Amino acid sequence: PAVVTPIDIGTNTAGLPIVVNATFLTGLALTPDGSFLYVADADDDLAVPGTIIPINLATLQVGTPITVGLLPFGLAITSGSLPVVTNVSPNSGPTNGK
Repeated sequence: PAVVTPIDIGTNTAGLPIVVNATFLTGLALTPDGSFLYVADADDDLAVPGTIIPINLATLQVGTPITVGLLPFGLAITSGSLPVVTNVSPNSGPTNGK
């Protein structure tokens, strides 16, 4: 497993790590209201599709991973709180690149 560690920017100290079932974290994106953090996991097996893992920041609960294409990078959140991600492999996403 991998961890996401929150940082208290007021004191520059690390909080308790949040354990996620991931192997190769490649990006983070926060919803505009600060309620969810989405974490990209590219996996260390290049033949396995990556995932986006939601974390509820109010409860620190890790949600169900969302399968995306190979090697997800470039994670962002739209103004409507929709996570979007780029992949390095075309036609490998959940909608087959369409």
